[in-house]
Amino acid sequence: MKEERKQQRTHVVSYLEVRESGSDRVMGRVSEITTEGMKLQTREPIEPNTTLAFEMALPPHKRTRDSISFEAQIIWCEKSEESGLYESGVQMIGITPEDVNEIRQIMEDAPFEHPHLNVHRPRRMEH
Repeated sequence: MKEERKQQRTHVVSYLEVRESGSDRVMGRVSEITTEGMKLQTREPIEPNTTLAFEMALPPHKRTRDSISFEAQIIWCEKSEESGLYESGVQMIGITPEDVNEIRQIMEDAPFEHPHLNVHRPRRMEH
């Protein structure tokens, strides 16, 4: 796959949870992030060129709110041989300057550890 991202992604140890906006449905977890996009791990594939509404939970320390909401353009999706999960490249659309600041804080603090998650084995994703 041709490398097209503009920024170097930051690896996130604790896998930030992503939900469908306005619902309790967990879509997956973020494993890498930039201020423009992310790598999302999911149990089911997501069709490329799909636009979805997402809400991403923010880590509990040094945050000003619980989550950020944005439109997500799915750029690519492939199954990981290593984890058995699907990984998708996501471009974040319509994020605010405040959202960018929250993401920068995540990137500066990474890798971080969430006190309630086992870093080596992230908790099981719900359907």
